[in-house]
Amino acid sequence: MTPLTLLSFVLAGVFAASLAGLYLAWPREMTAEEWIRHRRQGRQTPRAAQPALAIRVVNRDTGLGLRLRWALRLLRADLALLRLRGESPAESEEALVMGLLRLGALGIGGGFVAGIALWLAAGQPGLPTSALLLPVACGSLFPALRWLRLRSRATQARMVIKRRLPRILGGARVLLESGAVTPQQALSTAVTVYRDSASDVLREALLQQEVRRVELQQALDQVGETYGLDELRRLADAYRVGTKHGTQMADLLTEYALRLRESEHAAYRERMTRAPVLMAVPALVFFVLPLLAVLFLLILFPLESAFTQL
Repeated sequence: MTPLTLLSFVLAGVFAASLAGLYLAWPREMTAEEWIRHRRQGRQTPRAAQPALAIRVVNRDTGLGLRLRWALRLLRADLALLRLRGESPAESEEALVMGLLRLGALGIGGGFVAGIALWLAAGQPGLPTSALLLPVACGSLFPALRWLRLRSRATQARMVIKRRLPRILGGARVLLESGAVTPQQALSTAVTVYRDSASDVLREALLQQEVRRVELQQALDQVGETYGLDELRRLADAYRVGTKHGTQMADLLTEYALRLRESEHAAYRERMTRAPVLMAVPALVFFVLPLLAVLFLLILFPLESAFTQL
């Protein structure tokens, strides 16, 4: 049996299985017997829910399970932050894992088909190497791209919060200087005035303080750990220092807001310094490298013809 005949059998089996799955998944109206059976099952006592496939895969002590648990630990704060902003790409961690697994399976299938197509187009005998390398590459690339996109969105959200936080602290400082409110009341009033991402995060901390009956510093620490915001942890330290040593809270908030603005300006200057270097990369990729390739071809082809004549 030739490899082409074996490949034909494999593709025919995949096509038949796809048609059968499409026939089973195609929506249709329920018959009277199916409707009655469905109603009876709905009235019965619900059984204990079985763990989803994603949970079973993650909880296993395999290489894939360990990598997924490591990725979930990194993404847990990002998912919580995006969920707070209403931009979460998945309803839960289980849904995210299922999405990553689906992307991996889709990449493996697409890479296998592309590798077989390239092998057939090349017409080379033997084992198709592309059919083995492309599924592995595509199966890893598709989930990695979604993972990097989610991390990038969370990083941008944290940058926005860091940029908006000094304005809220400035409003709280103005209220504290009036002498009519406590530090906690000043922060609560400033949060109600502004409507942005930083105010949403601080409002979450104030809500946790009221629900859990803890101090504002502990609530800020907890929210900062949940959403991966180091700025809230430093703000909690500022409140803790002001409460313990009796330092004026207005001065601490002013100094902390000034440090945040200085760090934002330093990051902006760093981006401006890197901009000319990054702008040269497209010119190198799309102009210099093709020009060098053309020059090498113009030089190497005559040399190769000359060496063949010798």
